[in-house]
Amino acid sequence: MATTTSAVRLDARLDAEPNRGLWLVKWLLLIPHLIVLFFLWIAFPVLSFVALVAILRDGAINLPEADRSLEAGDELLLVAAEEQEDEIGRLLAPIEHPS
Repeated sequence: MATTTSAVRLDARLDAEPNRGLWLVKWLLLIPHLIVLFFLWIAFPVLSFVALVAILRDGAINLPEADRSLEAGDELLLVAAEEQEDEIGRLLAPIEHPS
């Protein structure tokens, strides 16, 4: 089996010079994007802190359901009072089925 090699040919041409006002349009379109990003960067840490305070101050404790077994890949984030640790441990313990 013979192998052949061929050169790659690329034909290109330069377009006309871009319009002189194009740079102005690009910069004018950039300004609203920068304004939005500025407010998003301010809102992110503020709302993250508000969410953290809401989670820590909430009276309700999220517990997993007793009849649902945990599987590989399940992620748990439990924020609980010290009094609830025994109940959480009981709920997370493997269920022993009678043989």
